[in-house]
Parts: sequence; C-alpha cells; structure tokens
Amino acid sequence: MVDQWINSPGHNANMSRPADNVMGVGIAFDKQDGFMWGTTTYYQYGQVPQKTFATAEEYLASIAPMPPAVFKDVPNGSAFAEDIRWMTEQGITTGWPDGTFRPLDSVRRDAMATFLYRLAESPQHRPQNVSPFKDVSPSQQFYKEMTWLAGTKITTGWPDGTFRPLDTVRRDAMAAFLYRSAGSPAYTPPKTSVFTDVTPGNQFYKEISWLADQGISTGWSQPNGTRTFAPGQAVARDAMAAFMHRFDQRGW
Repeated sequence: MVDQWINSPGHNANMSRPADNVMGVGIAFDKQDGFMWGTTTYYQYGQVPQKTFATAEEYLASIAPMPPAVFKDVPNGSAFAEDIRWMTEQGITTGWPDGTFRPLDSVRRDAMATFLYRLAESPQHRPQNVSPFKDVSPSQQFYKEMTWLAGTKITTGWPDGTFRPLDTVRRDAMAAFLYRSAGSPAYTPPKTSVFTDVTPGNQFYKEISWLADQGISTGWSQPNGTRTFAPGQAVARDAMAAFMHRFDQRGW
C-alpha cells in the first residue's frame, strides 16, 4: 500500500511537502474479507512517536486520559486546542462569560495589548492620567494594558495620535508586535522573501521574516511548493494562541 501511495502523484506530492516534518501511516486489515485499509496524516509541528503499538487498544491504554475541554467551543483535538489550553493556564485569557473562547473571531487591538501584557507576566505599570492616544480614555476596559504597550514602544499607534482599539489586528502587525515584545533583537532579513506575498518592500518585512525564521509562523504551503503569509488578513484568536505559545517556547 505504501508503494501505491508513492506511485500516486497526489499522495506523493503530499508526502514530499517540505513544510511537513512528520508523516503518520496507519494500516488495518478486515478479518472477515481480508481487505486492507490505509490512511496517512501530515504535520508541520509533529513529533515522531517514541514507541509503536500493534493495536488501537494497546495505544489507548498507554496514554493518560484527556483532560476536559477548557472552553465549550474548543473541543479537545481541534486545531490549536493545546495552544488555547496553554494560554488559559498562563492566565493570558479567560475567554468569555458564556464559557466560550470564540476561536475564529478576529483579535482586536485592545485585546492584543492585554494578551501581550499578560504574556509578559503582567509587569508593574502605573498608567498615566492623560492617555497617550486621543481615542483611548482612562475609563476604558484595557486602558492599563494599552498604555503599557505604548510605554514599552511595542506600539506607537497611528500618525494621527490614535490607537484604534476596536480595529482588528492584521497578521503583519501581529509580527511587529511579537518582534518588539522580544526586545527587537538584532536580525538581518533575507534578500529573498520566504513568502511569495511578502516583498522586501513590505512595511513589516523584517518582522515577518523574523517570525518565520523563529518558526513562530510558517504561513500556508501552496501546491507549487511556495508559501504565503497573508499579511493583510486579520489574526484569528486561535491562531494568536498558537503564535504566542510558540513565541514563549522559543524563550522570548
């Protein structure tokens, strides 16, 4: 069966994608009629199993019970579920009062300020009485976090003096926020972009390239072997959990 996959153009292309570093193969036999069934799974951030098992029962007996889902709209096993769990355990998010996380909602700029402030372990910060942004008042929910973001130069806001707290965060701006949160480390971006939709002339080219070089984001693999980043696309809450988790795992 593996030979059949190798000789199949479609399967071979999937098995040979450079973005995937682990491939899982499962083969089962039907005792009654002798049919053989097979499946393959590919991962960009997978880990090679340390042990193999002869039966599903043997494998299931070897693993610890799955903890209950943290949010009712993020079932265990779903994309980024473990990153969202980590985010919750770190106190970076509590979700919504109705018990949801709303993983596909876009991240707003005021919420991003809060995520980054908590990711930095909620450092001591006394917000000024006069807001650094003309559209952010001291009475706003995340005023402390937004003024901390400005005080640390992670954001400078917009040239017109606004922060636009209710706007969604684009992926290119997310890269800049994380790069600055890391202390703006010395980094020389490549002359040729790793993403076909991000040119060296992009405002945040250096930050996006750094994010990719750190393995915090790999973007999307295309059928022709190239990768895209979608810099103008809004960041979803589940993807933001993954970005911050990887950022933390790399020691930033």
